[in-house]
Amino acid sequence: MPVTRCSPVINRIRLSTPYVNFNSRPSPADQPDLSISSSKKQISHLSDLELKDKPPTTSTWACYCHGFGSRHRDDLAPFSLWDPIKEEFRYPTEYEGNWISKTYNATCWETAWPKLRIFTKTPPSPVPLTVGCVTANFLPPLDNFLDSVEDFDSITTPYVNPRGTDPLRPLKIPRWRLPTASQWETVANCVCSLVNVAAITFYSGILHVEIQQDGRDYSARSLPPHIGGITVFYHHQSKSYWGNLESQTIERVIDPLREGESVPREDNTDYLSQGQFGPGVRVESSVATDVGPYATLSRATTAGVLLRNTSGLERVTVACHGFPEANAVYHPTNSQHCIGEVHERMQAYDWGLVKLAPSAAFTNKSYFQAQPPKRLLKYHELQHGEWCAADGMSTGIIFLMVNGIRSMPPPNPPGHREEIYFTDWKHEMAFESIGPTGGKVKEGLCGAPIVHDDEGGGVAGFFHLTNGRQSFSPILDNLINQGWAIV
Repeated sequence: MPVTRCSPVINRIRLSTPYVNFNSRPSPADQPDLSISSSKKQISHLSDLELKDKPPTTSTWACYCHGFGSRHRDDLAPFSLWDPIKEEFRYPTEYEGNWISKTYNATCWETAWPKLRIFTKTPPSPVPLTVGCVTANFLPPLDNFLDSVEDFDSITTPYVNPRGTDPLRPLKIPRWRLPTASQWETVANCVCSLVNVAAITFYSGILHVEIQQDGRDYSARSLPPHIGGITVFYHHQSKSYWGNLESQTIERVIDPLREGESVPREDNTDYLSQGQFGPGVRVESSVATDVGPYATLSRATTAGVLLRNTSGLERVTVACHGFPEANAVYHPTNSQHCIGEVHERMQAYDWGLVKLAPSAAFTNKSYFQAQPPKRLLKYHELQHGEWCAADGMSTGIIFLMVNGIRSMPPPNPPGHREEIYFTDWKHEMAFESIGPTGGKVKEGLCGAPIVHDDEGGGVAGFFHLTNGRQSFSPILDNLINQGWAIV
């Protein structure tokens, strides 16, 4: 199976989204231009940026860290804004700020740790994923500065008492580390003692508490500003906080569809005809019905990984919601190969497990431009700030930075308020995603494995939900505990 996609449309999709036109991991067959750019020459004399062992040309990273501090191969900044000793970000000096403005023709830039937002009419080509070892978001200049403030919508309640005490003091969770499982359970139990919880999310070092719309009233200045040392934002609206962030500014940056297009461009290549296929290929459901207005309706998503359990059963993962009416799974379209059937469904996690047909040879050995998946990762194996990648049939490769965790209790029946144990909550990893993930193209990305972007090949989850920038994927602990592992 080829390392790069056969679809030239998907391979070029980032060219129509210049603000996320990053340089992906090249294939060994590529012949990259190894000449040093003028910007690189300007920093070549800095000893702290001279690596003793130069990275291979197949690496996305000049330096990859399991945590914050990774430097993308096109990050030319002669400085780092991450302090690994203090485990903290630092504000750019005057010289560094001027360097950012001049290098990227920025009309302005701002820090929103763990990200750096750079506003420019002329994004670089290729776009670096980091600047100064910090995640970089390149955006068009804004008419209104408040359009750039993602957390502006967080001031939705008068419930916070700025002088309130931390109910979990002296517990202090480091802002730039993921809370441990026990710490997160302690935080969740504390929040539940204060409000009726719809969801809690630790994201970008801030605790977002979404309060249920159940008629309960909360007094002004009645809730603490910090829990476990983490700053808290409370949200009490019918719509999820994360559904409110999809502004037109962001959408026009990350949506690759051209004006007038309504159907996403997809990779419809028949990889099975080449002998075998693997993660990242297009899979499709059968039609919903034989008659009526939905007679031709089907759903297309992205294939996951081949798993084997302790009993020796082998299954391929898919996005469960992509096969709502029937269990048959096709590749690349439902007019071609039936590659198997969904035999097990874990609806709460959106996981479907497909028993392959004897003629369908599936391999995990290559995953287009993402690293091949080699093992499933539990929550405690993930680090805040580390980079992953997913390669979807409608997007090509996108990059995702681990940026937190989100947990939601299952809903109580109307009129009932029963205690729900934390082990029964749904837990999702939260990612900052960079790539052409706007508009309708994100729908086809569901099911794609999210893999550490290093040679370890650790799988952090399967692509599930996104608003274009923030993405959420159920943690894999339950799947691993059931005895499943990558073949």
